[in-house]
Amino acid sequence: MKCEYCGAEINNTDKFCSVCGAKTSFNGQEKSELVSNENNVADSVDNVGENQQSKSSKMSVAGFVLGLVGMLILNFVCSLLGVIFSSVGLNAVKKGIGGKKGLAIAGLVTGIIGLVFSILNMTSCMVA
Repeated sequence: MKCEYCGAEINNTDKFCSVCGAKTSFNGQEKSELVSNENNVADSVDNVGENQQSKSSKMSVAGFVLGLVGMLILNFVCSLLGVIFSSVGLNAVKKGIGGKKGLAIAGLVTGIIGLVFSILNMTSCMVA
């Protein structure tokens, strides 16, 4: 087989010309490999979408847990993280990426309540 660009002799299995570096033309076997690779890419894209849903659901759950813990032990940092994670999870739900909207809202509520109580606790300790 000869290279279409420089005319150098190349093997049928070579994908590039060893002289000029040009891409060689595909035979039937390589075309079927390309079709299967395109199918694999489409499957990978679907898996990425599922992975994003899973991450946003985990953010909602983490936000709820942190908000609840922060509210119960009056911890400012836990409550703040709960609000942040819940906000990220709720934003993902609004974009249609993930689920668990209820947990995200509950995380926001518990996180905000925890923030308010922990701030009140800190100010009362400073006054006393």
